[in-house]
Order: sequence, then C-alpha cells, then structure tokens
Amino acid sequence: MKVLQLAGTASRKTAWIAVLANLALGSAVIWAGPEVRNGILAVPIFPLLGLAAIWMFATLIRRLHDINRSGAWALLCLLPIVGVVVVLLILFWPPTAQKFVGSPAGRVGAWLLFAALMIICVLRVFHHPYQIVAEDMAPTLLIGDYVVVTPVLRAPGRGEVVLIRQNGRGDGLLKRIIGMPGDRVQMRGGRLWLNGEEVAMMPSGDFVQIKKQYGPMGNIPRCANDPVPEGGDCVTPRNIEELPDGRSYAVLNLADGTMLDDSAEITLAGDEYYLLGDNRDNSADSRLPVEAGGLGVVRRDEIRGRARWVLVSATGWSPAEFWTWRKGRFFEAVQ
Repeated sequence: MKVLQLAGTASRKTAWIAVLANLALGSAVIWAGPEVRNGILAVPIFPLLGLAAIWMFATLIRRLHDINRSGAWALLCLLPIVGVVVVLLILFWPPTAQKFVGSPAGRVGAWLLFAALMIICVLRVFHHPYQIVAEDMAPTLLIGDYVVVTPVLRAPGRGEVVLIRQNGRGDGLLKRIIGMPGDRVQMRGGRLWLNGEEVAMMPSGDFVQIKKQYGPMGNIPRCANDPVPEGGDCVTPRNIEELPDGRSYAVLNLADGTMLDDSAEITLAGDEYYLLGDNRDNSADSRLPVEAGGLGVVRRDEIRGRARWVLVSATGWSPAEFWTWRKGRFFEAVQ
C-alpha cells in the first residue's frame, strides 16, 4: 500500500488531503464523545484513527522528501500523531487504570516510556531509513532492503556507499564512491582505471536470485542468462573489485560491450567525486551526465549521508509482509 510507505515523494495535494481527513475524523470523534466510547462505534473507530494517523505521517514524510527535507523536520510530523494518541487515551482509558497511573510503578513506567520515545526521536534525527527500490547497487543492496543512513560528519572516503541528493531527485540515490578529488577515473572494457592503473578484479562465482517481482514497485531483475521465465533462476556473474587502499566489494556484470563499459577519462576537481553502482551494467551514475539521466561528477555538498547497515529486508511490498523477509540480511553491515 503506497499510502503507508515512507519512501518516495508526495504532492502538495495529497498531503492536504491526508491532513484534512485526519482533522475531520478527529473532530468527529471528539464531538461524539461518550457516545463513541460507550457505543458500538468504539470497535471500528480505534483502528480507523490509528490507520489515519499512520497515513498522514507517511504522507508528510514523503512530502518532506519531495522538498528535500528530512531528519529533524520529520519530528514535527509526529505532533499530530501525539494528538491522536491523546484522543484515544481520553476515549478508551478505563477508570480502573487511574489507580495504577498514580502508583509508584505507574510513574516509573511513564518515565521509562517517555525516555524511550525521546531516544527514538533523537535517533531518528541522525539515522534515516532508506528503502531500496531498484537493483543498481546489487548484490551489495537488494530491492526491499531498508538501509540505515547516517549524516556525513567527516569527509567521505573511497569505497563508501553514500546517499546523493541532487536537484529533482527526490529521496536521493545510493552509490559507491570510486573517485576522490584530484583522481583520474575511466572505464575501459568494463574494467575500472584509477590514476592510470587498472583496479584489481577477480571472479567470484554467480549471483543468483529468483526471477519475479520485488519491492513496492514490482521491479523484475535483469539477468545475464535472460530470457528467464518467472520463478526461474536469474544468474549474473559476480566479481570482487579491490580498490588501491585495500577495500573490496562485489560487482555484477550483466553483459560485455555495453555502452556503460567504456567512458572518457575524467580528472576530478577539489570538491568532486566519481560514483558508480555495483550493478555496473544497470546503474545510471557518474559515467553518464545529468542531462542523460546519470549523476555526472558529484559535488561534496550533494553527498548527504553514509549507508551503514541493512536494518530489515523483504522481497514483498513492505516489511509488514513478514513471510517475505530475507532473514539473513537483518542488521547486516553495508560493505
């Protein structure tokens, strides 16, 4: 359900509809008062209020992405949710609970809950969850991964997977830093060259996944052994690329001789970086200029965060479909 997703963008009209719908629903509940709490309406109204609040929160977060805002701004979106929670407590709080609230145990529980909420809010400012919806960073990041991205507090390093935000790109893109300021970078025949030297690359077997729809957009992976029927094995050769500083990671090669296998040598200026996707034949990155749908060279101020680890991973439209979880990828560090 796209309306409950945190990833992506939302128009101003959609955000207005979500906010006004919640105001109307909340006002109706408050106006009805005891009739709602004591009547049969109490059964459907409780989950309806909760779903409406989540819908509004998700829509506002997507709207923030659309205007290139997140982090602390997202905390402001929690304020309406607090109001909905207070309404629910007023309507459904049982009278017998008053004794517990006033007891020492109740006060300790309230303070622990408050502390937990504050910790979550603080962490939300510094840790941004990013949903992978494309396969340009496979096999490092897969469609359906929810990646924790932290702010860039120091100069980004070669080989790191970072979040890029350029004008018009909404929620941003995750790519790997290959070229640093002052470097000369080029692709020749699908091989990476840095400062006139070829970067080491060694075969590492095949990357195999099922040919089917993945993630909220229903994307189907490209395979080196296409055509592959739905449900068949999608096989792509995998290599290990090792940078001059010793950092290594896996890259995929869908085919030889593609338009992305060769690029002109470029020398990076003092604040420029060269970024590539790990799925080399399926990534619009620094090999293509912005006007052709790529990244071009990336400025330092366009690097907004670092990908740290995969929080959760699911092949379905959202982590709510627990039966589609990739259990082996939970809390996996991004290499």
